[in-house]
Amino acid sequence: MMMDFLLRQNATSTFDLSELYPDATDFHITTSDGDKASATIKDGVLTVAPGALGHADFVLTFKDATGNTLTDHFRAIVAGENAYSIIAVPDTQSYTSTSDPRSGPCSAR
Repeated sequence: MMMDFLLRQNATSTFDLSELYPDATDFHITTSDGDKASATIKDGVLTVAPGALGHADFVLTFKDATGNTLTDHFRAIVAGENAYSIIAVPDTQSYTSTSDPRSGPCSAR
């Protein structure tokens, strides 16, 4: 399964489709905006090349081992050379307490 990814303007990204989709065949790729990013498939390798800043949505169509046609959707975000990603991690810490903080070992009596 392809995940959305950051694509810098000065570099292409390649993906070995046989590793991502074992036993799949007949790959075909389309893009929502070829001016932002383009893609080709040759010998089972997907190559995504950047265009203008922005994003392009891709649809990868292929057949599984039983002949069913499947699709995978992903987005390439084209950014400048100095771009970076920020990851927001949810805070799962519990800040509630059932004890009275005034009765702890350091409390004044």
